[in-house]
Amino acid sequence: MITENESTGAISQATILVVDDDTDVVFLIRTYLERVPGIRVLQANNGHDALRLAEEEHPDVILLDVMMPDLDGLAVCGMLQGNSETSGIPVIMLTARSDVNTAVESFRRGAVNYIIKPIDPSRLMAKIQETVSRLGSRDAT
Repeated sequence: MITENESTGAISQATILVVDDDTDVVFLIRTYLERVPGIRVLQANNGHDALRLAEEEHPDVILLDVMMPDLDGLAVCGMLQGNSETSGIPVIMLTARSDVNTAVESFRRGAVNYIIKPIDPSRLMAKIQETVSRLGSRDAT
């Protein structure tokens, strides 16, 4: 469940799944997110674990790396959107690629946002907040 603190706009009681094969990136993102009281961070280091955790835990938001071995983020995003258990979970893609084609393909596969690495903590939090706000307004209707 997601709630917003009106004075700070901080997200609280959100569960966020971070998926990246680079453990240093996962550690940094986890460190950024855990500064916000109430955020629960789950992590996966590959696409298969991401799919399993998404189905088991139903996170509020998924931060998903595009380039991973075996099952890349684009494939995972498409699979999440194609599964009725996980299709409502917003996915924010993370990538070192800055080309338009990767962004377009991410959105085509169902991503709601896109962040280019290196990740700026304030930009990351703003993108998550934007995603949560959109979810809240959609749920209110």
